[in-house]
Amino acid sequence: MRRSAILLAAATLPFLLSSCFVLNDFWVGAPTLAPGVKTPAYFILYPATTTPTTTYQFVLVGVDDPTQLGIGRAKWGANGTFGGPMPMTAEPNLANILGAAQGICEANGLDFANITGLTWKGFRTPVRINDKGKVGRPAQVTVGLKAKIGATPDTRVSVVGVTGVWADNNSNGTLDPAGTDGYLCTGIGSSSTYIT
Repeated sequence: MRRSAILLAAATLPFLLSSCFVLNDFWVGAPTLAPGVKTPAYFILYPATTTPTTTYQFVLVGVDDPTQLGIGRAKWGANGTFGGPMPMTAEPNLANILGAAQGICEANGLDFANITGLTWKGFRTPVRINDKGKVGRPAQVTVGLKAKIGATPDTRVSVVGVTGVWADNNSNGTLDPAGTDGYLCTGIGSSSTYIT
């Protein structure tokens, strides 16, 4: 089952709005997983406008039961577009930054700061991505998922994907707190898989 949403963030950082990819779809590749088996979660992103821009992109994946499903590595441009494929850099503090204050990652009445009950893993591109204004060209991001060896059969695990853009205002290549660096979420999607 695929469920997705294109939820554009409120213009808390309007200067970023033309410099990002928006979420078109998010899903878990395998509808069922046996313990120990892997599958990707997929993000399909498109440039937001025809104005070419170059920015860092990020994704987060959250699971509601980390004892059942683990989150692995991420790959930007897995379909060979926009400089990919390239490994994304793990950012363990990204979820904390986005959740630290209201309105940093907000879309259509849903604020990341209010989402509870999920364990998150964040990633960013290691370099700024030039979208070339190609609004019809997709960028695929994959994030590895694996059912734990000790996963409980007959269990459904929910998976949420978030995508957005990061402005490295300090030009130090390091994620800094919001207010110092800029962050804008451009899509949230949900899916699930069933442990067999």
